Amino acid sequence: MTEQIERVLKAGKIDPAKILLDEYFKEQDKASWLKEQKEAYDILYPTTRKPTDEEREKQYSEWASLVDENVFTFEEFSITIDYSEDENYMTFEEYLNETKVVKEEILDDVGNVLEPEVTEKLREFNPKDNSNRIEEYIEPYLKELLKTKKKNAIKNIEVTTSTDKTFYADPESRTDLSDAISIMKEQNINEYLWKTANGLMVVTLDEMIEARTLGLLKKGEIVGVTNA
Repeated sequence: MTEQIERVLKAGKIDPAKILLDEYFKEQDKASWLKEQKEAYDILYPTTRKPTDEEREKQYSEWASLVDENVFTFEEFSITIDYSEDENYMTFEEYLNETKVVKEEILDDVGNVLEPEVTEKLREFNPKDNSNRIEEYIEPYLKELLKTKKKNAIKNIEVTTSTDKTFYADPESRTDLSDAISIMKEQNINEYLWKTANGLMVVTLDEMIEARTLGLLKKGEIVGVTNA
């Protein structure tokens, strides 16, 4: 399941990932709870016990009659407990579903049930709120998604000048603008044929300077973003 969660997070699908994480953490918590219940159950109803001195002596005698005592090492052993005659014995499933009466049945004078008996389970798994665990888990992915979002936004910057012309203003395009502006100033050129977001257009030096400035400002806005 964790591989699926990783794929969903890397795809930027945060809300579906949160649902999957909640299910995953609940499964983990339930598994831990069941382990604790099984440990408690095994204390109440162990499957084996240590043999009594009499049982140990009898077993060792049987082994000794079958082998050479000089080469045989007597090992400790356990006795399987038989609960077939124990009326109080319950399986682990029954142990988990054991209930207690919280309100007695109420009958009328002729034995009709006025109010039924109310019971509740003695052992119930109650899922925890996993909000904090989920946020901690996805935090690194959110940071990475934000970085990617900023990079893509910077790569695709477009700005519209006061003359209603839209320029590409990503880092590479701003470098091209700067180069063109320098040449136009050196050669005293005021207009230039430029590939804008609207296609090839004749643009002025002032429009190019404005586009470059707007592009830098736009980049600053993107870099300063703190929320995805």
